[in-house]
Amino acid sequence: MGVLVARAAALRTDADRVRGRARTLAQHPGAARWSSLAGAAARERVTRLGELHLAAATALEEAAAALEAHVRGVERTRLLVADAERWVLGRLAAHGVDGTAWAARVSLPATGSRRWLDLATELRARGW
Repeated sequence: MGVLVARAAALRTDADRVRGRARTLAQHPGAARWSSLAGAAARERVTRLGELHLAAATALEEAAAALEAHVRGVERTRLLVADAERWVLGRLAAHGVDGTAWAARVSLPATGSRRWLDLATELRARGW
């Protein structure tokens, strides 16, 4: 997950850089001061380029936000899985079942597996 957090930070840095370039372009649209069709076209292109830079910066910010949301979702799921695993193993122990021996017969999920969520749901449905 650290890689994704770092990538999100890099995307935000890129967005800031691109946004800065857009500001620079917006400050100088009249750099082509001549009065002609070519001057007007140059000014229009600079203005449009600034708009495109702003749109790109927004897209980079949105990508960073999406990565950060994904990381938060994965972390929430990891916590839920760990809680479910502890709950299931605790319920087994409370019922006098040796989790290791039971695991050999029923194939308990590996530590950290999302299958713990299903197993906890199933056991709760059975009144455990």
